[in-house]
Amino acid sequence: MPKNLGRPSSQIADVCVIVRTCARPLFLRRALCSIHAQTVRPRQVVVVVEGDINRPAREVAENCWAGATESLEVITNPIPVGRGSALNQGLETAHTRWIAVLDDDDTWEPTFLEKTIDCLEHTTAETQGVVTLTTVVLENEKENKIRELQRYPFNPSNLNAVTLQGIAGGSQFTINAFVYAREAALAIGGYNNDLPVQEDWEFNIRFLKQYSVGLLPSPLAFYHRRPQVKNIAVANTSTEQHEAVRQQIIDRWLREELKTGRFGLGHLCMQAGFQREFAAAFRFKRRLLRLLQRLGLRRG
Repeated sequence: MPKNLGRPSSQIADVCVIVRTCARPLFLRRALCSIHAQTVRPRQVVVVVEGDINRPAREVAENCWAGATESLEVITNPIPVGRGSALNQGLETAHTRWIAVLDDDDTWEPTFLEKTIDCLEHTTAETQGVVTLTTVVLENEKENKIRELQRYPFNPSNLNAVTLQGIAGGSQFTINAFVYAREAALAIGGYNNDLPVQEDWEFNIRFLKQYSVGLLPSPLAFYHRRPQVKNIAVANTSTEQHEAVRQQIIDRWLREELKTGRFGLGHLCMQAGFQREFAAAFRFKRRLLRLLQRLGLRRG
């Protein structure tokens, strides 16, 4: 794999990129190449390594990072601290105005940082973040090589704004498509340290409860998935686990709201869930009617 992609930019943006990684040097190299290929370079890159007992991930990060040495910081956790805690370590280490997260197995278009930071620098004070569209990349990893299989859009075709109501029904965007203000993230308490997954959705919905988030309708982020891979070290977390944890989060919010008698995120998510189920049932009925029409079985 090449050490970098394209010519590095001399322009520096006031953004810190947090990279979570865990015993996946092949993916970490690719992620760092994606950062190095940006048309606007980040002021700071913080790599948080989970379970790096023999220091291979630290060595990979330090050896393949082609930017300024002082711009790279590596945090190693011999014993994994968890997904949310790793992100909080990055937030606490960062000293920039803006934050972006790029997990080791994801990538960006070269103009991702340039366009998102430019958008944020020319927006209102109420807007503390911006989201881009995402392309899902299906791939397979075998014998230390990555082979791309397919691409398709992650976001629904009718997404025209990032809203609290919209995200209450489920994830509207991927973690690497979101660039936000560090101070705003710290003000809402950072990420939840106790969640095995969905730490980004839980963070995002609390963020949107307090601040506006803009939408940059360009597919600048790539979310890489490996559904055929059985090796837990390189596989993605399951959809079933994500939904189960999301329901647990909503239940916790609902219990708190029942105690206080106040409407909150739990009720908002519950209503959004009803709307999502109704919409799914309506789409199913419409597809069924079309099928019956094609078969000539519809009467009157």
